[in-house]
Amino acid sequence: SGSSASDIGVSSVLRKDPSKFAASRGGIGADTETAVALAGLLDQPLPSLGGGSLSGLYDRLASDVTQGAAASRAVAEGFRVFQKTLEGQQLSVSGVNIDEEAIKMIMYQRAFQASARFVSTISDLLNVLVNL
Repeated sequence: SGSSASDIGVSSVLRKDPSKFAASRGGIGADTETAVALAGLLDQPLPSLGGGSLSGLYDRLASDVTQGAAASRAVAEGFRVFQKTLEGQQLSVSGVNIDEEAIKMIMYQRAFQASARFVSTISDLLNVLVNL
């Protein structure tokens, strides 16, 4: 009725009075069979697991998760490398080369400076001509 793994817990009666825990099948002080059975529960073969134990199931799950995480990391790294390769190819196709662009910018700057000097010289010559 709505039970799940999150509902698993120790009975409130047992939490209030731990002496009520039945560690024995034969009564108080007679044996410890129940406690021994609980202690061995992790290694006991279970039919629902095909004869495997909870401990084996846990080991398999941990191994599967670890392998899955490693595979996911490898795939993600592969995609990152692929992305960088595509970006490099896109830059090579677009023809943008930072060195070439810097050289062109310096050439345009020098041409502008030469034009500015030419205009300045013409202005000075016109001033001299007007003042004559």
